[in-house]
Amino acid sequence: MFQTGQHMAFFDNVLAFTILIILGLAIFGAVLRARRRDICLKSFSGYMVYTRLKSGKQIWGELTTEPTGIEMRYRADHPDVQGHVESSYIIFAAEYPNIYLIIRFLDELTEHNAERRQKTLDRSYKPNIFRRARRKIRNWFNMIRDAVSQAFTSIITAATKTAPTAVAGQQKSAIGSGKELVEWFGNAYDPILETHIGRRIVVEITSPEGEVIEYVGVFREYSGDYLEVMDVKFTEDGKSRMVDLIVPRKHGVIRHDAEPVGENSIHAGDPAPALLKDESEPEVEVKV
Repeated sequence: MFQTGQHMAFFDNVLAFTILIILGLAIFGAVLRARRRDICLKSFSGYMVYTRLKSGKQIWGELTTEPTGIEMRYRADHPDVQGHVESSYIIFAAEYPNIYLIIRFLDELTEHNAERRQKTLDRSYKPNIFRRARRKIRNWFNMIRDAVSQAFTSIITAATKTAPTAVAGQQKSAIGSGKELVEWFGNAYDPILETHIGRRIVVEITSPEGEVIEYVGVFREYSGDYLEVMDVKFTEDGKSRMVDLIVPRKHGVIRHDAEPVGENSIHAGDPAPALLKDESEPEVEVKV
């Protein structure tokens, strides 16, 4: 009888613990879904930007970012041809594939935003030891997050095995919330792109018409969907202006490193270097 009582007490504790885990993860999942924003889009929030769509449409306004989309707020009311007034333009997350480029023109920044942007560029191009350490920690977590996610799934599965059917049925939801928690602390991780963060690079962009265009700038950040490149000389219609870009990864790729390599640099127009011959190896005459 005593053993039965102990067994029931243990079962009750496991049940209570399982319910608390599921409830806690459900709350965490809801909070994270309400707060998670793309790291590249977030960095342009509060700035005046031009958002160009693949259709050719261009929207100009102060960018605000939310988990469900972005909004460009106009500086003045815009009278529509249908007779009403519009003061902003909203692009929902489901419409992000329609975005071609998001452009921030440096000569249009306010003094406050110019200083704010310069601090961001300085931190990215010449990161201090603390920023480098924080990024290494984040990258380490990104590398192991799949293992953490699998371990978490195993724990939840084991915890719900002894739970009643109603609680066990929430297993999938709990696992999903747990994975969202893991994703919150991590970010998209690419070991090749990581080596070029804070360096001058060449970003290759394919236009909606299929034309491939290259721009040189400082590679600041990337996410699963976007590349952020700063200090870009943007030439259009014969006029050049300095800009920062957010490029969707579906039609943009970091193609080259653009940092000089010193005395071994090859200048435009120079012939490609021939393969070097190892003079330490004697030449062998082949007789036919």
